[in-house]
Amino acid sequence: QRKPRRARKVLLAGVPFPMERSVKYHKQKIEEYIKDGKILQGEKVVETTYIKHTISKESTIEEQCCSFSAQKIKLIDIRKKLMQKHEELGLVRNQPDCYYDSLSHNDIETKLHQLGVNTNNLSEAEMRMQLKNLSRQRHLKVWHDHSTIGGHSHLLVTVACLYDPLFYFTPSEGLA
Repeated sequence: QRKPRRARKVLLAGVPFPMERSVKYHKQKIEEYIKDGKILQGEKVVETTYIKHTISKESTIEEQCCSFSAQKIKLIDIRKKLMQKHEELGLVRNQPDCYYDSLSHNDIETKLHQLGVNTNNLSEAEMRMQLKNLSRQRHLKVWHDHSTIGGHSHLLVTVACLYDPLFYFTPSEGLA
């Protein structure tokens, strides 16, 4: 009779031990997130169908038809989701038109000078419109290193927002 190399562990009754969650649990969570819109699933592109050969319990070869497709997420969807998330977190200066209409000529001029905009030969309405456009403009950075994921033809492109104190609150304003 063989003896185990390691000593047997004695478990105490009533002591809880953490367990890893099952794959089934994670699949259900992902499906919930997709339904709730927390995870963008994207559009199916390049759908491919192939035949999979398997050996059954009766030792016969069975053919199964499998299909899969890549998923593409549009940049406009990513932008909308980022904007919605930043608005919910209260990071964005979301000023209505009446805010800009209430600014005086000197206030508009000083704000544009701080941004480095030349206000010579511009009317007050043009300066106001330029300030509106600049303060509502986001800058995105897109990164891709032309590599593939896991040796396959899956590409990863990362999109993030650049910080602009005109569009986002500064850290000192955010705490107030």
